[in-house]
Amino acid sequence: MADLVPESEREKHYDRWYQLSKLYHDAIRHNAEPKEIATTKAIADDAWAAYVDIVTNNLTGRFGGYEHPLGPR
Repeated sequence: MADLVPESEREKHYDRWYQLSKLYHDAIRHNAEPKEIATTKAIADDAWAAYVDIVTNNLTGRFGGYEHPLGPR
């Protein structure tokens, strides 16, 4: 059971993005209001950018001047 608990920041960020991505796709599937779909997508996109930041930092040990590699949000 302990294997299901995220142990690193990378895993925590990925799990957060994954859950938000599922909410976004559920909103589309259930024909939610367009504003709700757009908001959910924006939040999921921000979570993905945070995950990419963590991965970039873990791989290089630095951001190289890029706080958000995918650009401004």
